[in-house]
Amino acid sequence: MTNAKTNAFRKRVIVVGGGVVGLSAACGLQGLGYSVTLLDCAAEPAPINGELRPRVSALSPASMVLLEQLGAWPGDASRIRQYQDMYIWTDGSFDSVQFSATELAKPTLGAIAENDLLQYSLQQRAQSLGVSTLWRSEYQEIFQTEDLVSLTLTSGERLQAEWLVVAEGAQSGLRQALGIRSQGWSYQQNAIVCSVSWGGVTANRSGAESAASKALAVDRTAWQRFLPSGPLALLPLASGDSSVVWSLEQQEYERLSNLNDADFLAAFNAAVGEAVGDSAVAVGKRFGFPLRLAQAEKYLAGRCFLVGDSAHSIHPLAGQGLNLGLMDVKGLITAFEKGAEAAHLQAWQRKRRAKTAEMMMLTDGLYRLYRLYGEHGSSKAEVSGFVGFAKGRGLRALVSAGMAAVGAVPLLRQELARLAISAD
Repeated sequence: MTNAKTNAFRKRVIVVGGGVVGLSAACGLQGLGYSVTLLDCAAEPAPINGELRPRVSALSPASMVLLEQLGAWPGDASRIRQYQDMYIWTDGSFDSVQFSATELAKPTLGAIAENDLLQYSLQQRAQSLGVSTLWRSEYQEIFQTEDLVSLTLTSGERLQAEWLVVAEGAQSGLRQALGIRSQGWSYQQNAIVCSVSWGGVTANRSGAESAASKALAVDRTAWQRFLPSGPLALLPLASGDSSVVWSLEQQEYERLSNLNDADFLAAFNAAVGEAVGDSAVAVGKRFGFPLRLAQAEKYLAGRCFLVGDSAHSIHPLAGQGLNLGLMDVKGLITAFEKGAEAAHLQAWQRKRRAKTAEMMMLTDGLYRLYRLYGEHGSSKAEVSGFVGFAKGRGLRALVSAGMAAVGAVPLLRQELARLAISAD
């Protein structure tokens, strides 16, 4: 990133939120020559060592490039796993789709990295750039005029700047203080997140579903199976283990969460089936979080900007939540590089809200389609509109045929892959 020629007077920016998205914004804007102050209520990120941390994110190629451009790509590459294939299936090889980096003429489809590793690397980069950081700090009040934003901290200190970036997460207090409504809904689902270790010996599988395991490496492939209970994703980790994100209806979530490790592994292996070609033999600590969709009615309010989860939340089935936030930051950096004029900032808001809406339509549409798919015409289905007529086993055949068609036609498969891995 190069300094903006229009920024001779070191205009100031406050960034609220010290996660991956907030720190990326701080690094990018400081790199342009702005004077950035970042604050977060949490403690300063600590160095990463030892076993892999359970919270990981899937980085798209565009997000990987952004972090490299910011000078914040983690130095310890041994903790990051890039993947070259993605395999999505329901029952077998017929109703499956495989995406390949080679087919898209890309070196990789993405990378799986620990959130803590990314945060620490960005914090180190921010420090080297001269970003002023206030950890364990909380705000109390915000006030803005036509020219300035003022943020009063609980300590009594007052910060002033020309702009403020809100990157404090889905439950953003600043978004509410700015009077920005967020519209959306709960999926009435929770996700179980954990890591699993594989046996390391490919089982002697037979049948159609095992075909994928013969061609794909479990530790270089992102896997996702659409189950009646919800989508189950397997993300490859640098250790050779996999990170699990299993979306479930509330009752099933509670049941699986309360199982002991042995019983959970049995349920997990049954859910994965034979496609991976291996069985999980150990599971790490399990975590959970609720699933919802939300979009702020605007990302720009006066001199304040919403980015990341403060602006939007989507279903995790496409793994694009963090990537959407990083692309918010990329676009904002470009607008500031041009001088942060009103026209550039409005254009940034329009583009980012449109891109988020596009990704929401993809993830929400897939969620609702496969929810119907799993219900087989159950009376529990509560979907109206043009897909309402499709309840029943006919939908199962239609979905299977549709997946088979996408999997068989290279142009369709490539276009869906580009949409699935791009939040830019």
